[in-house]
Amino acid sequence: MSLSDANTMVLAHKIQQKVNDKMTTVREGARADVKVDAQVADSVFAFTPPAEAKVYNLPKMDAQGQVLAGGQKAPDFTCTTTDGKTVKLSDLKGKVVLLDFWASWCPPCKASLPEFAKIAADYKGDNFAAMAVNVFDEKDAMDKYLTENKIALTFAREPGGRNDSFAAMIYQVNAIPTTFIIDKDGNIVKGYLGFNGDDEAKELRETIDKLGGK
Repeated sequence: MSLSDANTMVLAHKIQQKVNDKMTTVREGARADVKVDAQVADSVFAFTPPAEAKVYNLPKMDAQGQVLAGGQKAPDFTCTTTDGKTVKLSDLKGKVVLLDFWASWCPPCKASLPEFAKIAADYKGDNFAAMAVNVFDEKDAMDKYLTENKIALTFAREPGGRNDSFAAMIYQVNAIPTTFIIDKDGNIVKGYLGFNGDDEAKELRETIDKLGGK
């Protein structure tokens, strides 16, 4: 590499290979069209989004930066339940919603799901819905787990699958289980990271009662 003038850089290359124990040049060349400190048009760095693109601002996190903060709209997303139904979170408006993000390989998730199923059974009716959305997981692993563990809960999977879940992205799910209580107007009331056993289950029930989920 050398400078042919103040603004042009010459890039030279030589490719060699070993033939009969001697290095033989196979190809060599040079180009002198690489400019140094040249002006670059603004259009090179311009990005024009597709016409159908929308600006999306991520919701705010809580003070600890662990889960989405309460008091803001629950981000909407679409998922498919294990019985093949397409569900939008916004379809559940008018109900108190327990929304859980889980995976089949996650021990705390395995502890929480039966408790959430008990809550779903106790609050079954027009005022409450519970949905466990599988993330960071393979579909086959989810199916196998649900076949082996008969848990009476609405299970769903987001189209993005293990690595590209839109729901996990907009809810900023960094660890699981991550669980939210959403009021009848579609606002996040509180989020939970991990599962704190009976204490969390009790608090969830108390919150659902206050919100009119019975």
